[in-house]
Amino acid sequence: MNGFGKPNMETRSRQTGLLGESSQYIKGVGPARQVLLERLGISTVEDLISHFPRGYYDRRTLVPVGKIAPGSSATFIATILAVSLRRARRGQTILTVAVGDETGVVNLVFFNQPYLEKLFKQGERVVVSGELGLYKDRRQIVSPEYEIIGGELTESLLHAGRIVPIYPLTAGISQRMMRKIVMAASEKCAGAIEENLSAALMRAFGVPTRREAFTQVHYPESYEALERARRRFKIEEVFFLHLLLKERRSGIARTRSRPP
Repeated sequence: MNGFGKPNMETRSRQTGLLGESSQYIKGVGPARQVLLERLGISTVEDLISHFPRGYYDRRTLVPVGKIAPGSSATFIATILAVSLRRARRGQTILTVAVGDETGVVNLVFFNQPYLEKLFKQGERVVVSGELGLYKDRRQIVSPEYEIIGGELTESLLHAGRIVPIYPLTAGISQRMMRKIVMAASEKCAGAIEENLSAALMRAFGVPTRREAFTQVHYPESYEALERARRRFKIEEVFFLHLLLKERRSGIARTRSRPP
């Protein structure tokens, strides 16, 4: 188990049904992307839903662009309107990305990162976090935290307006893609996740079912729900480790009791 309470290989269920199927058949994966997932140790659907986030963005509070006050920090979703790269003195480059929503426009400014020009495409949506400043009466955010999330509103809601997972990645797979793949896998196999703790044990420790714990680890409703899910997987590991040690001790005792 890692620090996020992820089940290790000894406590995983080793399903042979849907959870045991190759993850390449999950929507958005396919043979080529499956090769990339295998770098992360992901071969099956169960591996995919057990690929837990390494952290989270708290994007529950989104502010309209026009409502952000100078000097304040905020997170918002906006559409990329224009991209401009220019060279200043001494070879310095300045990339300006104009973004906006129905309430206003703000410039995102990046110094000496000309390669970012290819990432920002007009019409795509982006989640931005940073402190709003003024330069010659123009609203701007210098070196903001950002994530390009595409053009569809329904897809945008997967990456903002909630506590958003940050996954361990490998070259060729973005956070945006990993979230979509994990969501697709979670929706497909939700009914196949079997419970392995007793109701009494779950009540005693105040933890959710295994199915609910997987949901809350990937897309928590709150940090309290996330903590309960983490605790669930920690209890699960300790419980099965205890059973394994008990079985091994019984085996040793049986061996010793045999006549020479």
